Amino acid sequence: TCALPICSLFALDFLPVYWNYLDTLSRWPESYHENRQQGCDWYPRRSFLDHFFTQDTTIASFDTMDYHEAGDFLCSSYELVENRKKPPGITLRCEGSVKQGRSRYALTLEKRFVFSQTGVEVYVKLINISPEKLKLWYGSEINLALASMSPESMRIFAVKDKEKHEIAADKKSRDRVDSLVIRDLVNK
Repeated sequence: TCALPICSLFALDFLPVYWNYLDTLSRWPESYHENRQQGCDWYPRRSFLDHFFTQDTTIASFDTMDYHEAGDFLCSSYELVENRKKPPGITLRCEGSVKQGRSRYALTLEKRFVFSQTGVEVYVKLINISPEKLKLWYGSEINLALASMSPESMRIFAVKDKEKHEIAADKKSRDRVDSLVIRDLVNK
């Protein structure tokens, strides 16, 4: 159980309409649940959470919390590396490890947040500090509170090799995406 992911965002406010895009809920065990743990979160749902998955992880197993976290970054402390005023942003670093097979391997994760009037950009850098070549399945969990998931309310674009393609707001994994662009069409 993880009390609080250290390197995550929990508030991203759009002040003209008093909207927090990261005002989301975590799923906790309730008395009416048949299986008190299945589908309940073992960590608070925030945004830009760092996951390392095993190859057998699916969207369904992740959604029901029935998967194995191969990295130890989710609940680890990150150190502040840089705090910039122009452009406003911070860089954080965590020394951790990932499990492959029966062994754990040292890995450094650096995350840079750059803030602007219209959004936030997040850059992730993985540095393999072990002598072994690693095959990793990294995922950044982003939980958003939008007015609706309808195409009239929002649009999501995946960017790969500098080409932007609109994608559906569904529960599907996206392989090798360079970046995501999420446009809120309600709060402008």
